[in-house]
Amino acid sequence: MMVETRIDHALEDFKSTHKSEKKREELIEASKKARPWGHYDKFDYSVDGYDLHECPACGGMGVIGGTQYDEEISDDQDPDDPFTEYVDITYATEEFACLVCGLHLHGAQEVNASSLPDEFYETEEREREFEPDYGND
Repeated sequence: MMVETRIDHALEDFKSTHKSEKKREELIEASKKARPWGHYDKFDYSVDGYDLHECPACGGMGVIGGTQYDEEISDDQDPDDPFTEYVDITYATEEFACLVCGLHLHGAQEVNASSLPDEFYETEEREREFEPDYGND
């Protein structure tokens, strides 16, 4: 309930700060070009990964941060590059910071009380590790 109230207040503050709907739309549009990792300094928690996500208050883009809890080699591989593998990494969402209205949710409990996802994913490219051939010397 407290989180819903904070979300409502963030939207009210955003609208009262930026009376012009055109200005609000410009700010929301500009937030879509943000680089999530570029906002690490907005986070209180130490998180392993970042992603852009729509703010539950203003609809602009904010950054979710999470701790890594799983990684798997992806089934998707590049047939033209046998030395590269794709790794799917799963993060548990720990924090959210809106780049537009300033809404800040701390901890999994607050994140889960909102419409934000409780986890997010990223695919990373890595150099494949090959085991040495056994007995071929």
